[in-house]
Amino acid sequence: LIEDLIMFTFAEHEQIVISKHEFDLISTIQEAISIFQNNLLPVKIAFNKNTADLSIIVMADQKKIQWVINQLIENAIKFSKGDSIIEINLDNQPDYVKISILDNGIGIPQDKLTEIFEPFHQLDSSSTRKAGGIGLGLALAKKIIEAHGSRFVVKSKINVGSQFDFSLRKLIK
Repeated sequence: LIEDLIMFTFAEHEQIVISKHEFDLISTIQEAISIFQNNLLPVKIAFNKNTADLSIIVMADQKKIQWVINQLIENAIKFSKGDSIIEINLDNQPDYVKISILDNGIGIPQDKLTEIFEPFHQLDSSSTRKAGGIGLGLALAKKIIEAHGSRFVVKSKINVGSQFDFSLRKLIK
């Protein structure tokens, strides 16, 4: 929480520091998934990639991209129902890769999609809300993705689930 607050404070002052270097996106996602699977969660995480490649090399800030992926998985778990499956899909294109994280959770009303990225904002702010958090995760994730020259595309349907997409440029040699 403290690290997130510090990172958000810097991001609010346009000081988000991105340290880009080459890394394998597939192994980074697999590492993120293993962290969650080791916690014996009530949900399953499926990783689908439309490539036979064993690695996809991108030029980005690995720590921050992994933090974003962790944040999206954590939210998907938090808002999923019972025996859910969270999907992480990679769409491998010639010069970029699209990362999609899908859940079959409670969904987000269409008129609230922009609100989810507001700092310190929770759609359910009632005292009986089930999901924890202080409303910084998606706000900070959005800033990190934008600092990489990308943006979030969110699709959601109430009681069906949500999908968060963003793209990263591949390292082309």
